[in-house]
Amino acid sequence: MYQHLLFPHRIVLPHGLLMLFNIGDFIGLAVSVCVIDLIGRKGGFAVGFFLQGSILMLLAGVHQEAHKFGSYSIYLQSLLGVLAASCRSFAWEGAVMWALEVFRTSLRAAALSSSRTCMQLMAVLTLKVSAEYLSQYPAAQWLQLFGGSLIVAGVIVALCNPQETAGMPLAEGVSQPCPDERAQA
Repeated sequence: MYQHLLFPHRIVLPHGLLMLFNIGDFIGLAVSVCVIDLIGRKGGFAVGFFLQGSILMLLAGVHQEAHKFGSYSIYLQSLLGVLAASCRSFAWEGAVMWALEVFRTSLRAAALSSSRTCMQLMAVLTLKVSAEYLSQYPAAQWLQLFGGSLIVAGVIVALCNPQETAGMPLAEGVSQPCPDERAQA
């Protein structure tokens, strides 16, 4: 998508810019791991959905008005792309932590693996769909669609996420004494 947006005359993104996007993604991952307990799961979802979606919408707008920014347009679009990439892992981190914390121990592994499987399948599906349809539409239109989808998904998560789990004790359910413990008592 960024190649079609920033360098439509090239077959691939310049290596340095691709590395810059990867560095932004890595920094976002590191920051999300460090601050997820400070901002909470809902904060992670807000950064991952609302902030990233807003940055992508802004990127599409800057691209459409690139003539106003002159030679700085490519730098501004690249910076916005790196910022958007750095927000990507916040929603993933929030979802994984929420699934770990909201379910009691007996369900935790199944809940985590189910949520991770669903997220990975959606990621593969997104790549497949975007690869097939990306070349048919202008990159700015895809950014608007993706940014809008992230914002709508953020609204859905904000409305449907039942509780904030950051800083709360893990849910263990009612514990029953083992038969050996009853015999000793």
